[in-house]
Amino acid sequence: MANSFTRMMSGRNTAVMLASMGAGTLASGYLLSDNAAAAEKRRLYPPSADFPDLRKHNNCMASALTPTIYGQLRDKTTPNNWTLDQCIQTGVDNPGHPFIKTVGMVAGDEESYEVFGEIFDPVIKDRHNGYDPRTMKHPTDLDASKITSGMFDERFVLSSRVRTGRSIRGLSLPPACSRSERREVERVVVTALSGLKGDLAGRYYSLGEMSDREQQQLIDEHFLFDKPVSPLLTAAGMARDWPDARGIWHNNEKNFLIWINEEDHTRVISMEKGGNMKRVFERFCRGLKQVENLILERGWEFMWNERLGYILTCPSNLGTGLRAGVHIRLPLLSRDHRFKKMLDNLRLQKRGTGGVDTAATGDTVDISNLDRLGKSEVELVQLVIDGVNYLIECKKDEHSVQTLMQYFQFIFLNFGKHLNSPLAVVYGLKCYTCWGDNPGSCNSVWDCPKSYDRCASTIVSQNMISKHCMRSDLCSNSYSVGVRCCAEDLCNGAKQTAVFVPLLLVPIAVSTLFT
Repeated sequence: MANSFTRMMSGRNTAVMLASMGAGTLASGYLLSDNAAAAEKRRLYPPSADFPDLRKHNNCMASALTPTIYGQLRDKTTPNNWTLDQCIQTGVDNPGHPFIKTVGMVAGDEESYEVFGEIFDPVIKDRHNGYDPRTMKHPTDLDASKITSGMFDERFVLSSRVRTGRSIRGLSLPPACSRSERREVERVVVTALSGLKGDLAGRYYSLGEMSDREQQQLIDEHFLFDKPVSPLLTAAGMARDWPDARGIWHNNEKNFLIWINEEDHTRVISMEKGGNMKRVFERFCRGLKQVENLILERGWEFMWNERLGYILTCPSNLGTGLRAGVHIRLPLLSRDHRFKKMLDNLRLQKRGTGGVDTAATGDTVDISNLDRLGKSEVELVQLVIDGVNYLIECKKDEHSVQTLMQYFQFIFLNFGKHLNSPLAVVYGLKCYTCWGDNPGSCNSVWDCPKSYDRCASTIVSQNMISKHCMRSDLCSNSYSVGVRCCAEDLCNGAKQTAVFVPLLLVPIAVSTLFT
């Protein structure tokens, strides 16, 4: 009974009753203060009794939360009465994710990141590649003219997309917002978007007014979000009152879209079919700047601070909130067990084309940037462009490698009988410890330039062979020469196959002389 009473009298409920009934005698005699209520709760149920069982969990929150931190934060609330337990509930209910390591917590309002900083800060540092929100400042750069090589080979890239999120300052975030706050977000944003002109002009479509057929068509075209069914989102309260005050705004060409009241107050998206990422990003920057100006003109502003950048619901989207991605065909490369490691080195991530909760199946995958915080928008988009172009070059080499392997098989079948011992060819991939710094440091350089040039010109052009990561080794008999490659990466590992075929001529020729 005492516990029910103190819980009822805590936080916002106490403030409302004091305001409506008069604070004089009530404050001094009949009502417990916030501090007294918290002390009573700690006496009856200490933090150790409330600490969640995270022994089988694999998310950033579970790694960072300790009994000490929980004890310090359990009884704190934000001005909107949001608690630590509400922040972490989605991570407690969902121990892990089949495809990614999740964050495991959400913010209910802008103040959550300050009030519960002792847990948010280490989670942010873990998720954002060591970014320390206590000491570092986040850069912002929306100058699309700085982008280079932003046109992909459209034989491989099917579509390009850039998105971010923005939150309206003064209103609770989706996990904590009331119906009235959610409707206010919709009103503020839709009113502002009516001011967009030119190629950005469009209209708003409320989910509540759409037919099921219209909704499904937009979902199938990757324009519209569906009702959240992922446990990560539903446990965080994202699906409450669905579809109240949710909708999509898009321009007439359907290449500039804004989702309202999904995971964040707004999601701003620029997208189109094909590989022109630079044009997609230019439209994104131009549209985002206009939207922010229209919001400011109406007396509102986006949540932002210099440590965390733009404030969004999930800590994974802090900073730029930006995800630049492509749908790309990589039939062989994407199925190689080393592909994930290669993406990690490029600071990229792979998803299914249906979103974060879908597996990558078939030949087409969604490739996007892994980081959001600590790098500017321009830096992240350029990183994706460079990384995707690199993957495309690897994909182009697959055909050459297959042709060379067929030639290798022909030589082996026709000339292998002349060898006095089994042909020894050692094929190795890169040593990942030296990736990106000095790829040749883990191997001695093949020191026969004339032979190298001759072999290179025999089958393939010079630019298909990485000269610095080759060396010759003597094999089990004195006249069979094998080649070991410490490839610069998975792609160059494939390229080295080009060297094997001409080099096989050496042991074959030597063997022929002795038979």
